[in-house]
Amino acid sequence: MSKCFNINKKAKTLTLSRILFWTLIMYILWPIILLFFGSIFSFVIPSSSVNFIFFLLLIIELILLPFLIRNNPKIKVFSKANLKDFFKNKTELALFAIFLVWAFISCFFSINPIVSMFGIEMVNGKIAVLQAFPMYLFYATIFVISYLVIKDKDFSKIFYTFSCMMIIMCVMTLIDKEGTIIYPFINHNSPYAGMFVNSNHFAYLLSMGILISACLFIFKKDIFMKTFYLISFALQVYTLNLNNTLGSFVAVILGLFMLSLLYAIKYRKFSLELIVVIMTFCACCMLALEKNMIIQIKDVVFDIFKVFGSIFGDVGGDVSGAGTNRWGLWLAAMQNMINYPIFGTGIDCYRFATPATSLMPHNEFLQIGSETGFIGIGLYLSALIILCVKYFKKLIKMNDNTFVVGIVVFTYLVSACFGNTMPHTFPYYMIFIGMLAYSLNKKEEYNQIS
Repeated sequence: MSKCFNINKKAKTLTLSRILFWTLIMYILWPIILLFFGSIFSFVIPSSSVNFIFFLLLIIELILLPFLIRNNPKIKVFSKANLKDFFKNKTELALFAIFLVWAFISCFFSINPIVSMFGIEMVNGKIAVLQAFPMYLFYATIFVISYLVIKDKDFSKIFYTFSCMMIIMCVMTLIDKEGTIIYPFINHNSPYAGMFVNSNHFAYLLSMGILISACLFIFKKDIFMKTFYLISFALQVYTLNLNNTLGSFVAVILGLFMLSLLYAIKYRKFSLELIVVIMTFCACCMLALEKNMIIQIKDVVFDIFKVFGSIFGDVGGDVSGAGTNRWGLWLAAMQNMINYPIFGTGIDCYRFATPATSLMPHNEFLQIGSETGFIGIGLYLSALIILCVKYFKKLIKMNDNTFVVGIVVFTYLVSACFGNTMPHTFPYYMIFIGMLAYSLNKKEEYNQIS
């Protein structure tokens, strides 16, 4: 009887895991889902419908997640011995959890506690749903589900689904760069933005998609899949160049450099596929050569000299507009961290502390530091550093999937230095970093991507 009960319990846990896994797949595919329904029902679907989709998924996940955690062997922390082991061997998970608790506490000391806690504010006489603590909770839920339910065999499904979604988004964007024909229900503020309102937001996804495609082209053995990922890589690089987001372009270059370096260290062999990746990247950049990108690179070089000139001597003049105005935003964010060192301004209350500008810091680390104080950003960075140390310690013996997802997370973190947490991009990073945490905390058995 007891044996039958245990079998039934395991079956229920497995079913819950698969349901939650498919909620992740649904989230990855939300741009396509919204594209389909938005094209048919554009007269009833506003731009804020993205938040509605996330809210719906969050409700489903929060209902099912406690039942999964209760019976999941990956996260037994409810006894004193297990809790001690959790803090010792999965320190980064503990730090992420403490960070979430600290973010919640910071809401009570926020400039506007209602906005931070509930994300509701009256804008032009209408209720606006903002990126408040519920969105942090959504991000955390995505991370936990990714960590708990994704198995080794699921990595290829996640990579393939994400790449298919990116290919469709790129094709749609190239067909309708302004987004006025295919996406009439989205209020775009820049071209080549796809479903993502702003071209920068789309570029953050492109940076991850490009590195996934590059890695999978190298590791896949099947010629059909190699061809698929090479086409995906080329299409996304071409789109990124037209997208004209320099921060993500820099992230991709550094990601490819890290891929080349770590591949040489780990595998100690020459890779013809890696040469093909580099050559394809250069060819696509030349094919989509935009005068604007060249001007941006030149301007950034001059801005760097201006910033250093202002730091080491009064020769830089006004540098607030350096880096497409990002330097001024970063300085304002640093000042906010000094003014609100312990609890920060509160989640999504950055703009109340800097009334001169409504813009966010355009640096996720400074954004988190401004909103949750030095303690909050300290917890978040400490967790990332521990993950990084684990990654390099296991580099030689780790399997190919772990290697790939580590490169993807690194690339996103570089692009994060130039952007904000956005509800339609940041959860993808949560999925991948959840996969990385799972891979680095399990017993590694080397296996190749077939």
